[in-house]
Amino acid sequence: MFTIQNTAPTDSAWHPPHTPPNGCVSVFFNAFLNWPGCRDYTQCDVSDNSGGVVSNGQYLAQADLTPLGINMKDGAAHPVHIIFNCEKLTVWLDGLKVLSNVPVLGLGQAVDASGNAWVGFGAATGWAWEDHDILSWSFRGAYENHDYGQPRIRSPHDERVERE
Repeated sequence: MFTIQNTAPTDSAWHPPHTPPNGCVSVFFNAFLNWPGCRDYTQCDVSDNSGGVVSNGQYLAQADLTPLGINMKDGAAHPVHIIFNCEKLTVWLDGLKVLSNVPVLGLGQAVDASGNAWVGFGAATGWAWEDHDILSWSFRGAYENHDYGQPRIRSPHDERVERE
């Protein structure tokens, strides 16, 4: 799950993305049907092979990846590309556009009172287990000459913060 949030990495509380309101917008990929029988797709997964956008406890959009020929459980690396144009998110997976122009009105809640936001990754498995590996990533803001700060890596196993 890729997340933009209004809480700094020094916040020790856990803020799950599916609980309202939490000041974050996330792009997620799912490989397990956590709520079988649920048909309210603003609250639960559309399939056991899906991707979507969630903000402040609500699914904003989802796509079943199976009809697109994408299998999140195949063990392969799946490149993702996300673009935000100040109003909407578009998501590509394996070179295919899977979500297009998703309105993200809640993104303003992902910015703190000073206009700062933090980006990062998280993973959850629901009622199953899996590997979630980020093989590489980059972040580019809207302004080429703007300093977005140094990336910080925080390990869940220790309290050291490293700078790259």
